[in-house]
Amino acid sequence: MNLSIVYGILFLWGTLALAALMAWAITWTFPVPELKRVQLRIKTWFYIIVAFSACFLVSGYYTDIFLCSLGLLALWEIWKTYYFLSKKSIKISMLSAGLSGLVIVCLVSAYYLYKLNLSAFFLIVVLTQINDIFQYLWGKSLGKRLIAPSISPTKTWEGFWGGIISSGLLSCVIAPYFIEIGRIQALVLGGIIACLGFVGDLTVSFFKRKCSVKDLGTILPGHGGLLDRIDSLLYVLPLMTYVFTK
Repeated sequence: MNLSIVYGILFLWGTLALAALMAWAITWTFPVPELKRVQLRIKTWFYIIVAFSACFLVSGYYTDIFLCSLGLLALWEIWKTYYFLSKKSIKISMLSAGLSGLVIVCLVSAYYLYKLNLSAFFLIVVLTQINDIFQYLWGKSLGKRLIAPSISPTKTWEGFWGGIISSGLLSCVIAPYFIEIGRIQALVLGGIIACLGFVGDLTVSFFKRKCSVKDLGTILPGHGGLLDRIDSLLYVLPLMTYVFTK
């Protein structure tokens, strides 16, 4: 195994531990009932990272099965939500089909980049998920100004910029160890990933709002459905796969 991947996994665990400490500090400093969910989300993240790390530590077809399972579960959540709608429309049908197409493209891009450039794939997924963690934490602790209240009542400018800054700085530090890239380019890469991740999150939030549901599932405590967890990768992986393979 590439030694940088091992270091990356250790760094990911360290970052999550830091996020857990930050979550504890937030819930202690800001005793708002909703913030108690932060700790549950962080706890669930530990289980997610165990499965994610296994992709790089276990040989054979584990990763192929893992990625296909993620895609199938995400598609099932979309169409299960659509099936149980009391009022269906052509617009929601087209939205469900479009979102399904995004999931499939994301899955194919993930598989292709994983096989072609393991280090780049690992870096992109890690930066995207770390952005999710810190965007959530910054938003819950400092967020006041809503970005799109009609689509998502929890997305704030403070969380958005906090995620971009955190992702950019982390990318600037760790990206050169995984791919051939300068510090400034790495900083920009982190910012782009954060922005695309936010758009993916907003896309799924728009779908949920149109379907009048809060979460697409309950498979991940504190996070909702599986698609709620991988939504930030919907645009990131296809674009980054194109960039790293052209």
